[in-house]
Amino acid sequence: MPPRSRPSPLARAIVALNALTFIGLGLAFLISPTEMAAIVDLEGTSNLARNDLRAVYGGIELGIGALLLAKLLDGDLAPALRSLLFIFGAMILSRIFSLIADGTPAQPGTLLLGLEVAAFSSAALGLRALGRRPRPPRS
Repeated sequence: MPPRSRPSPLARAIVALNALTFIGLGLAFLISPTEMAAIVDLEGTSNLARNDLRAVYGGIELGIGALLLAKLLDGDLAPALRSLLFIFGAMILSRIFSLIADGTPAQPGTLLLGLEVAAFSSAALGLRALGRRPRPPRS
């Protein structure tokens, strides 16, 4: 396998920031599921609800964060950045669907959409930065 060139510092920073954010949010949902859910007007009042909040919001976010961290450590950032495009693209489309179906949400709904658009845009920028880097010759 030919050696990889060092990834763009910008792309590395984007993947690292997203990895830390997903890990942080995942841990927050594991530790305080009811309080985290209340931020977006959800209730975690039963054992089942808290179990589901921990598994879905905590577990999935920890898994995404771990995947991003693994790709960061092995230097293969393109799959991580593409994954971020799919994740945030799906979230943005779902929020737009919800805007059409339900109308404008209370805060922090608009803020969350803005953060997701920013994360999607940064992933696209990171992929572009990787594309400008010289590639090692193939053997």
